[in-house]
Amino acid sequence: MAAVRTDSSLVLATGVTAITQTALANAIKNAFSLAGYGSSPFDEYSSGTDRYLIYQLIFDQAKTYGTVYLQIKITSNLGLSQRLYSNWDAVAHTGQNSSTETASVAVNSVAQIDFMGLTKSPEMRLVMVYQGATAICLGYLRPEFKPSWWNENVYPYCMIPNTLGLFATWYIPSLTPFTGSLTTSGRIQASFTQAQMVSPNPISARRDVIPGVLFFPWSNEGVAGRSSTDLAIVASGNLLRQDVIQVTPGQEEYVLLGGGTGQPAVRLI
Repeated sequence: MAAVRTDSSLVLATGVTAITQTALANAIKNAFSLAGYGSSPFDEYSSGTDRYLIYQLIFDQAKTYGTVYLQIKITSNLGLSQRLYSNWDAVAHTGQNSSTETASVAVNSVAQIDFMGLTKSPEMRLVMVYQGATAICLGYLRPEFKPSWWNENVYPYCMIPNTLGLFATWYIPSLTPFTGSLTTSGRIQASFTQAQMVSPNPISARRDVIPGVLFFPWSNEGVAGRSSTDLAIVASGNLLRQDVIQVTPGQEEYVLLGGGTGQPAVRLI
C-alpha cells in the first residue's frame, strides 16, 4: 500500500503581523492529526519558553518496547526539533532512554508555512515543514524489515530523521543494541545523498528510482533495517522538493521530499 499524502498551511491571518509559537504548535498538531497521529498529543506542556508536544507511537502492545514516544520541541523563536523516548511520564513530563535531539531549525514568523504529511502506517508517518528554502522533516520511520535478531522486548525499534532534511542521518533511542556512546550507538546512516545519484541515466534519459532503502548503524555492526519499496532514492539533481516522479503515470508515482542529490521519495500510487 502506497503512502497517503495530506497538505495543510499556516498563513498570517488578517491583521496579524507574525506567527506565534501557539499558532505554530496548533498548525503542527493539525498536520500531525492529518498524518494519522490522532486528534491530540499524548502530552503537551511548556517548560521555560519552549513548547512541547508528545506523541505516543504504538507498534506492538505485546512487547516491552513496542510503544515509543516522539517529542516535538517548539522554541520561542519558532525553532523546531524532535527526539524519541522509550517511555514517557505524562504527569512529570519526563521520558527515558532519549535519542539524540535533532538540530533545531527555525521558521520565519512572517511567511506562510506549508506542511506535507505522508502516512503509511506503521512504517512511516512523516510531516514535512516547508517555507522558502527551509525544509524540516518531523515524524518517524519504522523500516518495514527489522533485523531478525532485533528483540523489541529489549530494544525499541523506531527512528527519526535529522530535522535539517538531509535524510542521511537518523536517530534511535539510547536503549540500543549497538555499541559505543550515544553519538555512535544511537546514530543511523541511510543510503541517501549518494554523490552518484544526480542526473538522468544516459540511455532512457529518465531519473533512476531505487525502491527500498538500507539503514546502517554508525558503529559498523551490520544493518539496522530496510524500508519497504514505498520509500525510494531518486537521482534528483536539479529537481525540487515536492516534485512528482512518474515512473509510470497513474500507476507508479513518487513525491520528492528534498532538493539536491540522491534525495528520498515516497510512493503515492
